[in-house]
Amino acid sequence: MELTETLTIQVSLIKIVANNIIEIIVLSNAIVELEHIKHDMDYCKKISPNKEYHLILNTQEFSTITSEAREYSMKNMNWANSVSLVSQSLAHRMLFNFGLRIFDSKRMKMHKTREAALKWIASF
Repeated sequence: MELTETLTIQVSLIKIVANNIIEIIVLSNAIVELEHIKHDMDYCKKISPNKEYHLILNTQEFSTITSEAREYSMKNMNWANSVSLVSQSLAHRMLFNFGLRIFDSKRMKMHKTREAALKWIASF
């Protein structure tokens, strides 16, 4: 008899911070792929179907995103009122800021701290 083991590895945690704020925390050492992005987007849409929320995307150290997942997420960021990326990683900040230049969105911003992101979201 052959034994097959299937492991499901979660790369992010999703939590409701306030009535209209959802935070996605990408775990350390995670490799975020297209299926993960789609899952997180679908879940956020499910818990707030009217797009009346703000998103904080908080990346932890050594996490990365595939190019396919990155392109998909940047093209589909209209599923939230605003998107704030929180990261200490220079590479993450550079990629996100590059995406901001391409899409010229006033609803997306890069922050170094979660507190700065919450303050920016409060301005909406």
